[in-house]
Amino acid sequence: MSPRSAVWAFHLALPLLGPWLLLAQPGVDLTWKHPPSHFGLINAVALINVGLAIVIGRAARARHDRLQGLAEPGQVVMGHASYELIAELAEVRALEPVLVKGKLDPVRAYVLTGLRDFAR
Repeated sequence: MSPRSAVWAFHLALPLLGPWLLLAQPGVDLTWKHPPSHFGLINAVALINVGLAIVIGRAARARHDRLQGLAEPGQVVMGHASYELIAELAEVRALEPVLVKGKLDPVRAYVLTGLRDFAR
């Protein structure tokens, strides 16, 4: 498992820890007869989820902004992964590999020039 996969697995597993403790391990200093402790546990899980959402959202926006900073007004610039998804549907112009914030190696970038017409 790559380090990146391990981080995502951790992000997925962490919010499930609270319900697991609540349902599968009721003897872990939590009993069904003490609702305030359940409320605290649920709040802790909710805070973890909110924190992860904020961190992941910021990372996604930063990733998006890296290539969009190269675009002129009205242009769409995309990375190689996005290009592979739409290669059959779109016409693109390849840019020279560029160094972007947060990456050590140059990134392949493409400018969307048009959509292919399949009606012909």
